[in-house]
Amino acid sequence: MVKKEEGATESTQEKILNSARVVFMTKGMDGARMQEIADHAGINKALLHYYFRDKETLFNAVFSQTIMKLIPALTEVLSSDKPLLEKIPDFFSVHMKFIQENPMVPQFVISEISRNPGMVMTGFMAIKHGGVFEKFNQAVQESVDRGEIKPVDPTQLILNLVSLSIFPFVAKPILKGFFNMDDSQYGQMMEERKKVVSQFVINALK
Repeated sequence: MVKKEEGATESTQEKILNSARVVFMTKGMDGARMQEIADHAGINKALLHYYFRDKETLFNAVFSQTIMKLIPALTEVLSSDKPLLEKIPDFFSVHMKFIQENPMVPQFVISEISRNPGMVMTGFMAIKHGGVFEKFNQAVQESVDRGEIKPVDPTQLILNLVSLSIFPFVAKPILKGFFNMDDSQYGQMMEERKKVVSQFVINALK
């Protein structure tokens, strides 16, 4: 085992994870190299292997850490006791804010769905097994029963929410070019979209 270098603390591990996140999200699991991650973190490769024995272990740690930043927030929104029509703006606010702060995540997840769908699914199982969808389905049915919305399939509604939220970020280069926007203008459009798309969905449900 490599001897731990003097001064190497938990901050070193965090530095490794942050650097690995950048490299993995830019090049994917297959294109990333441990030496490149070590160089990005400003450490030697031996120290990198001290903390993470191989690339797959490091990748799994990065993926889990990234997804677990989102899941608790989404779980709280979807399983809250708020009426459905209040959940929808909260969903877009939380989901789109996360993607704005982690802009490479959608492409990262999409590429890994093709490479290793089982691991991606594992990251979202906490939502499935936590009774979150059951509470969301209940909120949908209660809203229908009160006459607030038309009957709707909760599964289709979830798909619509996620798709409407993710697409503008996946298609960012195309949208910026098509609408002749710089990063600042694109960011402003995404801020406005949180409200616009929420109202769009709510109007479609009524």
